[in-house]
Amino acid sequence: MRKWDALLIVAFFTFLLMSLLLTPKEPVSLENAQKGSLVEFSGVCVYSSGDFSVLSNGSRSVPVYASLEIGKVYKVVGVFDGRGIKPREVGDGLISLQTFVGAYWFDNGPQLLMPERIWLLTELNISKGTIIEVKGLFHGRKLVPVSYTVLGRSEQPRDGMPFKLRGTVIYGGNPATLWWWGEAVRIYLPKGIELEPGTLVEVLGVIRVRSTLVLYVNDPADVRKLGSALEVPLGEAEVGDVVRSSCRVVGRSGRGLKLECLDKPLAGFEARTGDLIVFRALKRPGSYLCLECSVIEERESLENSICFPGSGVRRISGTVSWVKVYSNGFGLANVTERGCWVLLKLRKSLNITLSPGERVDAYGFFTEYRGFSAFEVQGREDICWGSS
Repeated sequence: MRKWDALLIVAFFTFLLMSLLLTPKEPVSLENAQKGSLVEFSGVCVYSSGDFSVLSNGSRSVPVYASLEIGKVYKVVGVFDGRGIKPREVGDGLISLQTFVGAYWFDNGPQLLMPERIWLLTELNISKGTIIEVKGLFHGRKLVPVSYTVLGRSEQPRDGMPFKLRGTVIYGGNPATLWWWGEAVRIYLPKGIELEPGTLVEVLGVIRVRSTLVLYVNDPADVRKLGSALEVPLGEAEVGDVVRSSCRVVGRSGRGLKLECLDKPLAGFEARTGDLIVFRALKRPGSYLCLECSVIEERESLENSICFPGSGVRRISGTVSWVKVYSNGFGLANVTERGCWVLLKLRKSLNITLSPGERVDAYGFFTEYRGFSAFEVQGREDICWGSS
């Protein structure tokens, strides 16, 4: 063999060996990797601190010695050291993700309510109660959000889901009751928070649909006071509205006062039959609640009506001329003044005994007894009597 041929053969095998040595190795899967193997892995970053991160594809989690962003999908090519990957290349990855639709919520951590509760690994930059479609994967018991789309807010209350209400507080305290679109909603507030009746508020919480709606509010920031309820003319008031007027007390009804100008009792204020009061009150389903009330004219200023009976609450004043008590306990007292007289009806339940010659002041209403002019009172406190 000539020298020139030998050199060509050596050069050929040298080139072949160098080509084999310099040809890039194809990365292998982690399942087939050994220490020192070149590997490729795609997953979502579920943890990152300094130059140490963890990627997960939903079934396997792998440490990566690099600073990565939580919630982002990566494809990493690098050397496997038996535990983690020392990356040579880091780029965007693509893996299969799960999709969920629910309301974003925060209560001791970010959540997705469907209404089943799913804990999220990271917070989202959206308002509580927003309906979203979120894509991600589970790492442990928490869903790692990769992307989400805002769908809006619930327009109707749904059991176990966030809901925002705006209405008037008709019963204060904690829990309070809010009047919302013709329905009373019970509101449970965070500790230390109370609402005042007559306040217009907006509240956000988790709704429970029972025989009545119940809303649970977990954060004071989700309670917004918008001012006072709407004040309307007396004859136009609906539940949740505020009215302002003045009129006389005509009696009692349960725990409230009957007023000449109201169709329901006035609660939360004390006055006597015949007193003239001015009031600002909140209309509720079964009553009006006094917000600001005061007596502007006491009943003693009413003129003596014994000589000119009329409708409405009246005052009579005179001297008892005779008294008759029947066997059933019902009694009559003839009260006279300036030549006028009226029969004062004394129900047994009043537990009042009058005697001829005593002076009487009574506050009540004119009526009849067997065709004769009579006067009737509602309670014992509406009759004052004593020696003339």
